[in-house]
Amino acid sequence: MNEDAIQRELSRLWRIMKTVKQMCADRGYELTDEECNLSLNEFRDQFADESGAPQRAKMAFTARPTPEMLKKYTPLPRPGQPDPEPDIGTIHVEFSGDTSIGIKQLKSFAQLLSEKNYRTGIFVTVAKPTSSAMKIVPSILPIHMEVFQEEDLLVNISRHELVPKHTLLSPEDKKRLLERYRLKETQLPRIRIDDPMARYLGLKRGQVVKIIRKSETAGRYASYRMSLPSALPLRTILRAPATLRPLLVQTLPQTLPQRAFYYSYEETHPPPYREAESAILSSALSHVPTSGFTQQSLTLGAKDAGYLDISTNLFPQGAFEIVKYHLVTQRLGLKDRIQFPHDPRWGVGRKVRSLVLERLRANADAGVVGRWQDALALMSLAENIPTSLKELAALSDEIWFLAGDGSVDSSWYTKRASLSAIYAATETFQTTDQSTEFRDTEQFLDRRLEELRTVGGAISGTLQWAGFQAGSLVNLMRSKGVRI
Repeated sequence: MNEDAIQRELSRLWRIMKTVKQMCADRGYELTDEECNLSLNEFRDQFADESGAPQRAKMAFTARPTPEMLKKYTPLPRPGQPDPEPDIGTIHVEFSGDTSIGIKQLKSFAQLLSEKNYRTGIFVTVAKPTSSAMKIVPSILPIHMEVFQEEDLLVNISRHELVPKHTLLSPEDKKRLLERYRLKETQLPRIRIDDPMARYLGLKRGQVVKIIRKSETAGRYASYRMSLPSALPLRTILRAPATLRPLLVQTLPQTLPQRAFYYSYEETHPPPYREAESAILSSALSHVPTSGFTQQSLTLGAKDAGYLDISTNLFPQGAFEIVKYHLVTQRLGLKDRIQFPHDPRWGVGRKVRSLVLERLRANADAGVVGRWQDALALMSLAENIPTSLKELAALSDEIWFLAGDGSVDSSWYTKRASLSAIYAATETFQTTDQSTEFRDTEQFLDRRLEELRTVGGAISGTLQWAGFQAGSLVNLMRSKGVRI
């Protein structure tokens, strides 16, 4: 392995190590911030050999649960068990460099956990374990063993801007929740144990998570989900012996749709702009139809608002601040511009379409459609790309929220990625639309939404489609002279 390859592998394993330790800390194990956020140099000093190559054997670690975690894993007292023991203990994490993972490797790891009296083990592998090897994982109770591939840990998904915060409830909190809403366990919405965030938290069957979603328009939106195993395919159940079918049927989701979502709204966020900033930028926006998204518009806006020219120093990003102001204010105002009828025929998909069209109409109403290619050019600058992508993601998230989407499984991510690609492509198409009331843009949007419906619920297909749409958008913008 040459030096460049060693450095890439070192950096790769460093990121994986950070994710694993952050994951354990988020579950409630005793790990310090210094341990979870090890620098690359510190990682090299501790886990690399003399040549600088990382050694997975050195990366293994253990951690004890905190008192708060012990509380969350302690069952409620029962008549026959007035003082129950916590269903959790020390966790051991091991990294395997084997290129083939079978029954032998998993049994060896399970034996180590048993000998050391570890209650939980995480086995991080390079290769995907064989299906026969994975079948032994549920059979080693009371030890709880989890298997992750390295490629799944390169990024900590819980730190992503759009991923809601998931918090595990204690049995006592779960009891209070059920009593508050007068529910049975089976009436709670579900989160599958193989959901990315459920795996991240190491959820077990029957545990309930509080999912907090941030929203600049609604404050914080909290919902609750109970973890359950993935359902077996119906074909598997029908092929099973008749005596086993009643047991296997319990894994099927309920046939009735889950319409009950138990949630609460919490505090709202302060306005994104101060009074002076809002006055200058709103005035500057009125000059965009004639002067474009330029420093001149910003200067004219300051004068119109009664401020000196030097006031534009409030905006270090210059003309891009006008673009950002338009994006933010139109997103925040979306909830007030459209009201949906109380009609069951208005499903989530129809609402999403209406919200996207309303957001596009806002560009026309503000008179910026003819100047939007200038805005795209500003957004494509390296220093502005992170903010632009973040705002696009926030708009997609807001549209799904206002449409009433309540998903928290893996489709939560793919829906937002797909809608971001659709909106960006449609908004770019709008800049060249010469039809009356942008009818061609509306038809373009309908075609994109129909393509998404055709893809269906397959995650890999949806992501591939979203990637194709994003690539097409980039090529279109390049053809218009935007440097990306």
